Amino acid sequence: MRGAPLCNAHGAVRAWIGVLIETAPLPSAASRLAAIQALDGAHIRAARALLDWSVEDLSAKAGVSVSTIRRLEHGTGNRTRLPHVEALREALQTGGVRVGLGSQGEIAVSLGRREG
Repeated sequence: MRGAPLCNAHGAVRAWIGVLIETAPLPSAASRLAAIQALDGAHIRAARALLDWSVEDLSAKAGVSVSTIRRLEHGTGNRTRLPHVEALREALQTGGVRVGLGSQGEIAVSLGRREG
């Protein structure tokens, strides 16, 4: 799903709008590593929104600090370590988000089957 937030006057997200885009699974370990490295703050934020998770929820599920997630989501996380990004991706995927490649080879997140 590609989405955009609808914000209220205070800047808080009140709803998301979007379209469904089919994603392909990542075909190889090399592609998976490339996808993890390319996963950015917008992907993380969108994935959290799909799951209706707060930063604190994701932090607890991934074992990554709230400040690290906020830095990554706001684009100031240039020093975010790959293991942290991998932990975030794993937590989001366990929650039901799919990370894959879109039709043009771009990284895409979509909501799949939720577990637990």
